Amino acid sequence: MYVYVENGIVKQKGLPRTGTLKDGSTVSNYNLLPHDVLIAEGWLPLIDEPPETDDKHRAVRTGYEIYGDRVEAIYSIEEIIPPAISEEELQDKARLKAQQLAVKSLIQAKSLSTEEIIELAPLFPAYEVGKAYSIGCFLQE
Repeated sequence: MYVYVENGIVKQKGLPRTGTLKDGSTVSNYNLLPHDVLIAEGWLPLIDEPPETDDKHRAVRTGYEIYGDRVEAIYSIEEIIPPAISEEELQDKARLKAQQLAVKSLIQAKSLSTEEIIELAPLFPAYEVGKAYSIGCFLQE
């Protein structure tokens, strides 16, 4: 990956397929030009290695450090703040949980028919292909 640098500022990220050289000539396959030609045209290699984060943080690119032979992306780590849940969403979630608990106890007591269980299935998470499940995992709390 290359970035175009002009007056110490990154102006463009990624090479175009067609471009105009400083001498005014238009070039097809601009993105395939040799490294030394790209350097002469103001393009520098981009080192873009976001830091590792956990599920509660994210790496956010805040700028670039420009050197004579390369450009390095600069990142900061930000906390991911979950969106606020409305009162209505909290009530809906509580209602669904209460329904799931009631149905679980009926299923465990074997007091529902197969047809009734099928009708109530939408109350529970959908089966995911490739995910490992244990027996009774949907009935556990």
